[in-house]
Amino acid sequence: MHNSSMLYCNYAVDGKEYTMSDDADAAASFMTGSRISFGSYTTINTTHDNSGVKFYAWPGDLGIWGAAIDSLVVNGKNYSYYYDGTHESEIGYYRYDANIGGYLEGWFSIYYKDENNNPHHVTGNFKVKRIA
Repeated sequence: MHNSSMLYCNYAVDGKEYTMSDDADAAASFMTGSRISFGSYTTINTTHDNSGVKFYAWPGDLGIWGAAIDSLVVNGKNYSYYYDGTHESEIGYYRYDANIGGYLEGWFSIYYKDENNNPHHVTGNFKVKRIA
């Protein structure tokens, strides 16, 4: 049975897989997406109890984007994405509802480095509730 209010984030960090879910109809839904104004960055947030992924991506709209990433959080830790000419982060949206209460659905492939300058790769797909 298909539940249209079911939210999810399926992601992998350096190949280790994680699955998270949420309900858009819940009073305290934590899987959210927002964009302040047209042409501004989009925030995707699937974090809960030191699990999940959060990032700001620019640009944000339907399609596939070689994206500038900011405020990256992976499993409760803050990181900075990196680009070195061969590792380009991408965000793809295949649903981007215009109205609050709608949904953002897509995928991501983000390269980042930890505090010891070791490279990592997080990939995944998501469906989140638009709150702004």
